[in-house]
Amino acid sequence: DDEEFTFLFVGITTIHKGIDILLEAFSRVKKTSVKITLNIVGAEGNAYKFIRDSEDSRILYKRATTQSNLVKKYRDANCFVFPSRFESYGMVVAESLSCGLPVITTDMVGAKDLIEQGKNGWILPVNNLDALANQMSWCLDNRDTLYMMRHHARESVANASWETYQSRVIAALHAIGV
Repeated sequence: DDEEFTFLFVGITTIHKGIDILLEAFSRVKKTSVKITLNIVGAEGNAYKFIRDSEDSRILYKRATTQSNLVKKYRDANCFVFPSRFESYGMVVAESLSCGLPVITTDMVGAKDLIEQGKNGWILPVNNLDALANQMSWCLDNRDTLYMMRHHARESVANASWETYQSRVIAALHAIGV
């Protein structure tokens, strides 16, 4: 396919968030396509040096942006990648899905519960460079399927509101007699 393909990461650029493994996976995947970019949005963290020292013009970094610009970045991307090594939740996963963006994340991200494997994204083992590079390559090679996943991504978080969460907590407490 000769259309541009964009992977997006949003978050502080730290080892904890998996920037190092993401850059390495991107380095592998970019060899298969000249029209591929990695768009990184987030504050400078302890892994920013890897981005700064990269001479790859296909890695685009933006320190911060407005909410409306961030929504545009989510909507313009083809796939969201969040290879965090540990995240109690990971709101960026829900944000991506709500914008119709399929997600690649790890089994150490709390928001993995929003992912339906192969329907709105993928949950990979943490720190697995081969799995991440292979899934990114799959996305690049299966753009039509990835595009069709956008609707399911949006639907998967339709009930992920604070009101729904509160109702579920209350129901769970009643179920255990509290």
